[in-house]
Amino acid sequence: MTKIINIYTDSPETSGLTDKQNKIFRSAIELFSKKGYANTSTKEIAENAGVSEGSIF
Repeated sequence: MTKIINIYTDSPETSGLTDKQNKIFRSAIELFSKKGYANTSTKEIAENAGVSEGSIF
């Protein structure tokens, strides 16, 4: 999974993310890879990232 994160981290599209956005992004990638997109909730992403669910929106 680290390689997938590095691909996105080094891309121009993600270079300007704030620390909180980066936590959410990494959490989502991690959970999507484990559970799949359709089986991952925003609540799970937020809890895994250590942020409020509202931060995702």
